[in-house]
Amino acid sequence: DKIASKRQIESVYKKLKTREVVLYCDEIEQNVLASLAKTNIAALNGEDVIKTLVIKSPVMFKDWLFEDLEEMTGAIAIDSSLGATFEGFKEEWLGSVKTWKAEKDESRLNGTKDISAHIVAIEKAITEEKKEEYRPRLGWLNTKVAILKVGANSESELSWKIKKTIDASNASRLALKDGVVQGSGLAFGHGIRATSSDILKAALEAPSKCLVENNGGKLIEINETFLPLGL
Repeated sequence: DKIASKRQIESVYKKLKTREVVLYCDEIEQNVLASLAKTNIAALNGEDVIKTLVIKSPVMFKDWLFEDLEEMTGAIAIDSSLGATFEGFKEEWLGSVKTWKAEKDESRLNGTKDISAHIVAIEKAITEEKKEEYRPRLGWLNTKVAILKVGANSESELSWKIKKTIDASNASRLALKDGVVQGSGLAFGHGIRATSSDILKAALEAPSKCLVENNGGKLIEINETFLPLGL
């Protein structure tokens, strides 16, 4: 439900034992937001008050985001149309997360509940016509987080390695978003078979040779096409 007044959440906060709250909502009035920000400043100054992270849900996914958040955190959404109101709040409606990282345009959370059965139920319910519509949802639920630690023997080497790591991470994100596109110079490799020019063949082979050298000369063979390992 829309958070229209501070009184609504005060009735909830009085029943809380935790000192950190994530408030995920469709709408919240600016005066309520300003009041929570003031309280957060007090918390930073050492006062024993509840710190609040407020996240506004995106309009395009809100039909299913709250349902998925309930499954991931064990929370129950306050929705007056379903009989759950601020006034009737119970502490067992609270969910929990291991971590929740919020940035300007996106946030990532690590829930505390196993959602594998929830994902299977969604997949079973998808019709052929709705596959494209549900792809972002399943992608979001199936996302895993990896921590990459990059080390080097010098500042210049570290800078180069970090740039390569960022490039690889961005390529992986695009692949997850738009589908994996085979790389490793495969198109060039297939083109070699269609030309009799030695100079052109050498140019087409160059990208694959470079990739092989960068990966220690390791290759695997799949359907007569060579791919460097580790990409």
